[in-house]
Amino acid sequence: MHYSIQSDHVHMVVEAGNARDLACGLKAIAARFARGVNRVFHRGGRVLADHCHVHVLQMPREAAGVCRDPTLWPSEGGGGGWATAK
Repeated sequence: MHYSIQSDHVHMVVEAGNARDLACGLKAIAARFARGVNRVFHRGGRVLADHCHVHVLQMPREAAGVCRDPTLWPSEGGGGGWATAK
């Protein structure tokens, strides 16, 4: 997994065998992240919104490019991102 933490969202490049595995994996990551944030800030509840934008990488070169340079990742206004949880 590759990731880039932004000021108000997270970009992740993850691999999953199918849509169900992807959904379960993202849910687990969000839960773990929320537990850590809530522990640090002595609070409870949700930290991340319940939605994400998904872009399926089609070619190995596309995956290599985004893993090498996260600045190439599209922004929210630029047509979505790769498994971007907000």
